[in-house]
Amino acid sequence: MKQFNIKHEDRIKLLEAYNDLNSVLTNIQECNDLWLSDVGKLQSLDYKLRSILQFDTEANSHYYATYKLKEDCKNKKGA
Repeated sequence: MKQFNIKHEDRIKLLEAYNDLNSVLTNIQECNDLWLSDVGKLQSLDYKLRSILQFDTEANSHYYATYKLKEDCKNKKGA
């Protein structure tokens, strides 16, 4: 398993995103509903996780493709 260091600034971003996730899940549990603003929080968390943890898809994949570790992508985007 490849190990890498996460910068302090990235840990802060992940902490904020985790707290947003916690808020969304709490809201869903308490209200049995999902607000549109919660969807934005989930999308933001998705982006932060992909960026910080370096997840990527193959160059010819669709938006719904399964992500892989960036170093395992054969045809990296932008290559």
